Amino acid sequence: MSSPPPAPPAPPAPPTAARPARPADMTVTVVLIVLLGLGGLLSLTFGLFFLMAGANCADSACTDRVGLAVLLIELAPVVAWAPTTAWAVVRMARRKVAFWVPLLALPIYVAVVAGGVAVLGTVM
Repeated sequence: MSSPPPAPPAPPAPPTAARPARPADMTVTVVLIVLLGLGGLLSLTFGLFFLMAGANCADSACTDRVGLAVLLIELAPVVAWAPTTAWAVVRMARRKVAFWVPLLALPIYVAVVAGGVAVLGTVM
């Protein structure tokens, strides 16, 4: 007795089509990332003016609060820009829509600066 012939192998699955490149999305995303970076540099410069709030401080607690407020205000652009830029680059590499990701840096920036201004408000 002979055994039945083996079944033929299944045909290979067709390759999945790669997502199409979106040049407009990539261009807008890169422009937004660059503009946010430049705005962050400008913000770093103006953030130093908050040091003048400590000019009338007489005790070290006041100086510490001014230092914390300036630190928050100065770090806000970096805290907002760096993670959103990294996320946008990953999304662009995976060919997903990414133009909206750098825009998320704005509310993050506003929240961190608002925290710094709130700390600075306790000094005045």
